[in-house]
Amino acid sequence: MVSNGNAKSALTWPEGMALAVFAGLGVTLSAGPAEAIPSPELVVGSISGLSQLAALVSALLGGGALAIGARAGRRGRASRDQPKSLMQRLALPMLVMIGALSVGANLYLWIAQSESERARMEATLLRPTPKNADGKSLDPALIETSYAHQQAHERGLSTNEVAALIAKAETTSAQIDCILR
Repeated sequence: MVSNGNAKSALTWPEGMALAVFAGLGVTLSAGPAEAIPSPELVVGSISGLSQLAALVSALLGGGALAIGARAGRRGRASRDQPKSLMQRLALPMLVMIGALSVGANLYLWIAQSESERARMEATLLRPTPKNADGKSLDPALIETSYAHQQAHERGLSTNEVAALIAKAETTSAQIDCILR
């Protein structure tokens, strides 16, 4: 529609904005689901890009705050003559506390991750041997011998013999420690 300047436009600003919002909602709600799964590289790249943007914004805000603080200090406010504000007195302790909390949280997450890894490994060690429908092991080279066969073997040891060997090793280790001191 061509306007000659005297005639009023067909839609006023709020009406045009409302129409644009409703059109956008209509297009958004009528869209079908996406059929493709993004590749891992795309997801990692997107997250990396977003984290870089967050770091850039943080650096800009921090630099701006530093510039404003430096400009305020040059305007004749002698910081030694005036008492420090509550924010100035609490800034360093708050930063130290935030750093300590960050280190503590990272330590907690690292310990929890290593404990879950250890539990997963232990579960792997304790799981039974996979067997086929006949009840035989899937690995023909894997042989499970009974306890009686283990004791009858030339290298087999009973529990008491193992306990005696451990006690002897501990005694020998203690003697070596005494000699080295």
